[in-house]
Amino acid sequence: MNNNKKKIAFVSGGSKGIGLAIVSQMLDENYQIITCGRNIEDWEKAVKQNPRLNEVDFIKTDLCDKKQLDDLFKNIKNKYGQLDAAVNNAAVQILAKGQFVDIPEKLLRENIESDLLMPTMCIKKELELMPKTGGSIVNVTSISGFIPTPDAAMYSAAKYGLEGLTKTLALELIGKNIRLNTVAPGPIMTPRWEKRVTKQDREEVYASVEARSPMKRFGTPEEVASGVLWLLSDKASYIIGHTLIIDGGMSLRGNV
Repeated sequence: MNNNKKKIAFVSGGSKGIGLAIVSQMLDENYQIITCGRNIEDWEKAVKQNPRLNEVDFIKTDLCDKKQLDDLFKNIKNKYGQLDAAVNNAAVQILAKGQFVDIPEKLLRENIESDLLMPTMCIKKELELMPKTGGSIVNVTSISGFIPTPDAAMYSAAKYGLEGLTKTLALELIGKNIRLNTVAPGPIMTPRWEKRVTKQDREEVYASVEARSPMKRFGTPEEVASGVLWLLSDKASYIIGHTLIIDGGMSLRGNV
């Protein structure tokens, strides 16, 4: 069991973007953190830029691979005994992008696998490691889980699903003092976005976001991380099944 005074927390996809910002802020809150990613080079780059990340237990894992996912949580159980908190943040590039009728079935299935089934299996494993005293889980969804997202129907469906799962489990587990909530980001400038923005269309993409966002800008990973940390904390002890939308007001306009 955990004889360490630090709370034990798992953050999926913690090597860059929102996940890395969450891990960095959790270090400031004195958590013992386990994180994972598919690319060890991304983590090594992050550690080089912030040596304090050496305190984090990084385990190279592809969470869409059942054996690797099982091995990861077996490792956590053997080494730490429990999880007091978890953040399901890991994500890949949107696989099934374009008009729904034109997307191959293979990509539709892969999109559901990565954006809904994978975090679902993580949640199941995390709950098995929560102590009798309770714990807290935050799932990172998207404003696409609330409003239509043309050309990303399967991604949107997965996020709607994760929202519904979180709310249902929040009620199921309230008697066990386990709180589940979600954070739903809007346009956040992360490596995932940067891959979509070439030098040629950078100005066009920024102009598009500025036109649709009341705050006229992208959000930052740090802004999302602050919301996650608050929901995990005792300051949010009376909050369950809630979605904290962090989108600069974009969803108020009813489209993505």
